[in-house]
Amino acid sequence: MSSPPPTNPYQDHNLAIERAHLLFQRGKITEARKLLEQIRRSGPRDPEVETLLAQVMEKSNAGKRAEATWSEWRYYLHLNTTWRRFIWGAAALAAVAYGVFGGAQSITLGAQRGFGTEITTKVRQSRRRYGPSSYVDWTRPIYVDVLYNAGFVLLGTTMGWILIRISKGAAQWEELDDTWSRNNW
Repeated sequence: MSSPPPTNPYQDHNLAIERAHLLFQRGKITEARKLLEQIRRSGPRDPEVETLLAQVMEKSNAGKRAEATWSEWRYYLHLNTTWRRFIWGAAALAAVAYGVFGGAQSITLGAQRGFGTEITTKVRQSRRRYGPSSYVDWTRPIYVDVLYNAGFVLLGTTMGWILIRISKGAAQWEELDDTWSRNNW
């Protein structure tokens, strides 16, 4: 029977630092921080450990700051309840659907007649807010309709992206802490 090879504490120390660096590179921040703190406690101060630990702490704080920023936006937009996020998502979906439907019609018409061709539609116009109204002609090139509908697609897509980003860190307890709706409804 052979005995295990003797261990070199210096080599074990360096291997542990390398392992922590690999964990940090792979995005496993908490495991890297725990390993570096263990290395720090086990021996004398090592500037390499201190530097790597500072990088790990900075990255973990950056993640917390980004999450806090999206949480602030969730409260700023009053989207801290599931119901409001559902309504926001439905509005985003409606905007995208309206933009795609109108855009398909405009692009088809533009492909047939040319995008610079002017079209006329009747729009309702009122001189006073609740007074009698009449229909007037509104003439514009087809590309205006294409841009108008592209704006709706962009609006709905942006709303959907914001909703996804805001919803990631949402917790159930936030709905219980919703003082805005209790005071304003």
